[in-house]
Amino acid sequence: MKLKPGEIVRLLKGAYGRVDAPFLWFQELKQSLERLGFEPSPFDPCVFIFRDQQQQAEGLIGIHVDDGLCCGSPRFHQKLSQLEVKYPLEVM
Repeated sequence: MKLKPGEIVRLLKGAYGRVDAPFLWFQELKQSLERLGFEPSPFDPCVFIFRDQQQQAEGLIGIHVDDGLCCGSPRFHQKLSQLEVKYPLEVM
């Protein structure tokens, strides 16, 4: 950043390596999932449920820091592809 000695900058959002970075990332991802119709599990806030019109679980995604594990119907995977527009996912 070519700062001079004694100059400081103000960080406006989370940055890799900061203590609060994993929490800020989770908050961002949680908001994105909720906008797509996922809801946090009442048993674990890191597990998100995607339901059909009859309120039956159609898919699940579990998040831990920057890893996720998911399973679900073709409709669930369509929702994940919408998430991938914002956050490119690496499927293994």
